[in-house]
Amino acid sequence: MLVKRKLLCFFLGNFAVYFSKMKAARNQLLNLLETDFLSQAARKTVFRYVSRKAIPARELEDVEMTVIEKFINQKQQIVANFKGKSQASTYIIAIVNRMCCEVIRKEWKHWQAVDNQSYDVNLGFYPIADNQPDHALLINLELERLQFALNKLQQSVPSAEPLLMFHFELKPQQKALKNWAGLKLDQLKIPLDKLTDASKTTRYQLIATMLSVVEGKNIKPDALRMRIYKYMDMLIADLNRNDQSQHTRETLKLLFEIRVQHSESNTKPSAVERFRFDKTVLLIILLNSLPWIF
Repeated sequence: MLVKRKLLCFFLGNFAVYFSKMKAARNQLLNLLETDFLSQAARKTVFRYVSRKAIPARELEDVEMTVIEKFINQKQQIVANFKGKSQASTYIIAIVNRMCCEVIRKEWKHWQAVDNQSYDVNLGFYPIADNQPDHALLINLELERLQFALNKLQQSVPSAEPLLMFHFELKPQQKALKNWAGLKLDQLKIPLDKLTDASKTTRYQLIATMLSVVEGKNIKPDALRMRIYKYMDMLIADLNRNDQSQHTRETLKLLFEIRVQHSESNTKPSAVERFRFDKTVLLIILLNSLPWIF
């Protein structure tokens, strides 16, 4: 009985401390929201996207007001969700950034349909380039999410990334192959060379052969195909969690292709042109499924 009382006191004490800290953190957040910090954060965030042509300059004030309005409407929930694990200012900026991206996703098609007349706005330290809207910025946001999801998947399934690359008929970088195969990499040289001109059936046989060498098991092509589909679905589920996006296997494949071409574009002129085309295709396909949440 005495032990139970001590345990109860211990848990109640810890809960009281936790509740006290959380209450103090929320009070700090509320105090910050009573200042003009929210409006400043919204203005700077929108400026940043305008400077990259993700938001037309003519829409600056409208987007800013929309973001502030969204924040105010959700203020009660935002405060309730704050656990004090980060600074209140960081928390506000992250939410403002997410809301700004939600507006971009919703309004992008409309903005592009409107005649883009000249519009002067003083951006101070946020210079605007005279080129087309920065599609690369929008795609890079999604590529960062893909890389984050891949890194998380790789922790539990080291073979996931190379197998997905092979499945999408892409060549993994030498460093990635070495990390995957280790000392057995030399044994994969022949099947790797044959992959380039292989048919789909032969390709899976070659991939199964390489996986068998790396894992020391006899992997059949059908079993390999099931594993790859499972990894794809795991990756898509992570990207789409909490309704952040609506990725499919087709858009996942396109993301992987862009990811490879993005890494090559710094050194290969021909890849640059291909990248410009593909990133536009990706933007069109993913426009209504991009998450815009960090």
